[in-house]
Amino acid sequence: ASALNVPMGFFLKEKSAEIRASVFYRSMSAATKQARSRAERRYEWLKEIVEYLSQYVDFPPLNLPEFDLPQDFRGISTSDIEELASKVREIWRLGNGPIPNLVASMESNGIIVARGALGSEHLDAFSEFDPVQSRPYVFLGADKDVMVRSRFDAGHELFHLLAHRGVDRSTLNKSQDFRLLEQQAHRFALALLLPDSSF
Repeated sequence: ASALNVPMGFFLKEKSAEIRASVFYRSMSAATKQARSRAERRYEWLKEIVEYLSQYVDFPPLNLPEFDLPQDFRGISTSDIEELASKVREIWRLGNGPIPNLVASMESNGIIVARGALGSEHLDAFSEFDPVQSRPYVFLGADKDVMVRSRFDAGHELFHLLAHRGVDRSTLNKSQDFRLLEQQAHRFALALLLPDSSF
C-alpha cells in the first residue's frame, strides 16, 4: 500500500464476479501477453470507476442500433458493412459530412469510452460488451498521440460492439478468423468516417 500510495482497503475489497465476454484488441497478434495483461488491469479499474460513479451519475442510456446480420461473422459482406455504417449515421443523426467528434457521439449513445497509455506500441485500442454491467466499453490507447488514428480506432471498436458481440473468445486465437474480424472492423470505420455518398 505504501509503495503504490493507495489505501490498504484497495487490496482487501471483495473482487467482483469474473464473467468475460470477448475482448477485441487492435493488433492483438503482435502485442505481448504482458501488454495485454496490463491493458486488462487498467480496463478492470475503469469498470470499477464506472460502477462507483453510476451510484451518483446517470450515464446516457444505451442506444446501440440492432441489425439483422448473419449469425456467423464470416457471412457478413462488404455491402452489409457499408449499409450498417450508413444506418448508424442515420440513427445517431450524424448526417453525411465529417463527424465533429466520434467519441462524444459514442458516449452520448451509452458507450463508455476511455483513453489512456497502454504501454505498448502494438496495442491501439480494445473493446468489450461487459456482460455483468450490460454496458459497452471502448479503451483507446494514447501512446501514439495521433488523433486521426484514434478516431479510426474508435470506429473500428464500434463495429466490434455492433456486429461481433456473439463471437466466441476462442475464435480470436485463430489467425484467419481474427484477420477477418479485423478487416471487417477496418472496413466499417472507413465507411463510417468516409461515407461514399458524400466523399
